This record gives sequence, C-alpha cells and structure tokens, in this order.
Amino acid sequence: MAALRAIEPLADRLTHTVIADTTDERALNDLNLQSCDGIIVAIGEDLRANLICPLNLIILSSRLCDH
Repeated sequence: MAALRAIEPLADRLTHTVIADTTDERALNDLNLQSCDGIIVAIGEDLRANLICPLNLIILSSRLCDH
C-alpha cells in the first residue's frame, strides 16, 4: 500500500501515525484528535479529499470547542 510506505519513514519521529479516510467525519471523530498537540494531513492527488478533509477538520474542531 502506497500510503503505508509514505508514513513509515516518519513513524519513529511521531508519537502516533494513522491512515484514515479523512473525507469521513466519523473516521476523524474516532481518531480522538482533541488529545493531539498537532496533526499533519497528507493527501495525494484526490481533489475531493483535498477539499473535504479541511472542511471536516473545521467542523470537528468547532464541535470540540463547544464542549
């Protein structure tokens, strides 16, 4: 899997690495991102994912701030 090969070099420098469908709000919610100091998102050539992922992160962030 190409995604796995892409994150393997970073795995020893990061606390946690995940491959997820970031276009799926539920998948992002399940990642428990509120416990992270920061996140890195890397998306290839998928234009839909490049547009939807940031929107989902903004929605998730606004929901977390409301609690």
